[in-house]
Amino acid sequence: MQYRSGPVTLCLSSRSKCLLASSYGLVIFGAISLASLSSVCLGQSETSQSETTNSSHLVPDSTVFYVSVPSFKSMSEAFGRTGFGRMFKDPALKPFLKDLRGQLEDKFAEQIRRSGLSLEDLQEIDAGEVAFATIVYPDGTTSRSGSSFLIEVGDDESLGDRLLSQIESNLQSRQAKKMPDVDVSGVKVKYYEPKRDAGEIRKPRVYLTQVADWVVVTNQRPVLEMLIEAVLSGTSSSLASSSSYQFVRERLDANEVQSEPHLTWYASPFALAKVIRDEQVTPGQTSRYLMAMEKTGFDVVKGVGGDFSFDVNGDDYFFQAFVSVPGEGPLLERLNQSSKMLSFFASDEDADFQPGPWVRDSAADVLTWYWDSGAAFRAAEPLVDELYEEGTFQRVVNDIRNAESTQVDLPALASSLGPRWTYSSEVVRPLDGASEKLLLAIELNDPETAKVNFRNYLKADWYRQREVETTAGLELWEFEGEPIDDEGIIDLLDPDSADPEDEEPIEEGLLLGMRAFCFPEGQNYVLASNDPDYLLEVVDAEKGLADLPAYSALRDQLQPHLSGTPSFYSFALQDRVHELSYHLLREGTLPESETRLEQMLRMVFGTENGVIREQEIDGANMPEEYRTVVAPYLGPSGWLVNSEENGWVIVGAGLKSASSDE
Repeated sequence: MQYRSGPVTLCLSSRSKCLLASSYGLVIFGAISLASLSSVCLGQSETSQSETTNSSHLVPDSTVFYVSVPSFKSMSEAFGRTGFGRMFKDPALKPFLKDLRGQLEDKFAEQIRRSGLSLEDLQEIDAGEVAFATIVYPDGTTSRSGSSFLIEVGDDESLGDRLLSQIESNLQSRQAKKMPDVDVSGVKVKYYEPKRDAGEIRKPRVYLTQVADWVVVTNQRPVLEMLIEAVLSGTSSSLASSSSYQFVRERLDANEVQSEPHLTWYASPFALAKVIRDEQVTPGQTSRYLMAMEKTGFDVVKGVGGDFSFDVNGDDYFFQAFVSVPGEGPLLERLNQSSKMLSFFASDEDADFQPGPWVRDSAADVLTWYWDSGAAFRAAEPLVDELYEEGTFQRVVNDIRNAESTQVDLPALASSLGPRWTYSSEVVRPLDGASEKLLLAIELNDPETAKVNFRNYLKADWYRQREVETTAGLELWEFEGEPIDDEGIIDLLDPDSADPEDEEPIEEGLLLGMRAFCFPEGQNYVLASNDPDYLLEVVDAEKGLADLPAYSALRDQLQPHLSGTPSFYSFALQDRVHELSYHLLREGTLPESETRLEQMLRMVFGTENGVIREQEIDGANMPEEYRTVVAPYLGPSGWLVNSEENGWVIVGAGLKSASSDE
């Protein structure tokens, strides 16, 4: 059995117990994905931005999620100058990209369509800023939420009329029922009721109107009233006036970027999580984990926001984000309870982001970070106990330490690891579902303690030592897939659910998800991989990915945007990163693979274990020659994270590909 908990992964198979932590990478990924999807679907419309109030001054301070695109024209033109933009104009890719656009809109633009809007409407109409906001409002003794679009049309009445007319036409084509108009503060508002989807909790509604320079479209009347009042009379309690939003914006604006961002976003993470939870008929596991996190210290994070720009500073794109923890004094002292798991710090003296040669020059990407895993392990106790029951964490630690078959001191093991961790991937041929090879390298600050506890852990977790003839002195442990005779590490959280005489182990219970571990002779590292043979290949590698000039150049380029020594550095060669996913999508076999992309998609779509996910994108029209058709458009990319006094700053960029100069 395996339990996963948001930023904590607690692997608790019938033979395995381990605690891990991850960062706010999904926040970054979500921002990039939103910017990319918006830009992919843009045309070359003639737009203008009038001198009016920014929408952040109109939406209320109860806004929990906010995205603003100041100018679709500017973003579209800038995107067209990037590698992705030029790729989307390639005649060889036109049939697939046209099909992809339709599929992406079908799958991911439902919120826009339900409002009566379409991306075509936004690109064809000469509008200014376009914003989306999720807004919480009081409803008796509780609170509800609504979604809203604000579209700046300026003083051109015909522009607003054309947009409203198109929205109504879209709603009618989707068989939305026209209801009597409503009056709000003297403003006439159109009102429609779309057909209810299966499983939808609340009756769908769409209100649309033009107020001064803005077309407003929303699904809740209280939100409509708030926005109309703000446009007509102003508001002293807007998002722009909220301390959390201002705190995030002030840090982001402190970075000097050559142009204004093409997209900005902001979220109040736990308030947004509650909104999502309230919209679910049966709250899922993710909601349970987020509730536990909020109760165990992670609520020190008050706001998260970022910017995204295309074709800036000579690069394809630049993005930045800030995870804010307002307060006085050092950040580590203000983190409390389980939020101390976010102990990502690197000193000027120790910071070294050059990965070992095990990350070969043929690798696709690499991430190096500095993490106090001992402090993180200790801090996990409140979160684990909140998720299960009080005393669970210590019971697990004590039982594993005292069990005759294991004798693993988990606190000592965690403290002996790090602070330097490196994770990389490489795609090997032939291309298939098993081509993605993963490598994890963990520095050992106390090698003897680490090795003793690691060996005991591996013995109890169905790993066996393998004889290695090719590399002298190499100690290699490989997952054999056969249960041991004694009880080993039983499922201590739910003893009734685990049978020590199970016929075979659960693959998901692999320690850190890896099938093999090794201790290179004379090196204070433990290496792990999802493929034992790959581990043997790279352990003696001589030339690494860090030898490429772009590896250091990108880091040096991003460093000035940070105020101190970064704790994370990620570097990727996008042409290598995407090749396997492209091939599997084209073959229609991505859901059958165990790639990181597939695991992420399974999480996003909530696919149950043991069920093969239906592929969302049809790759039938994808060109076969990836290396000559697609790869030339893709350049290196990377990002840095720095732990500052008031939170974490993330900056990243995508460099132009070599073909950009041709």
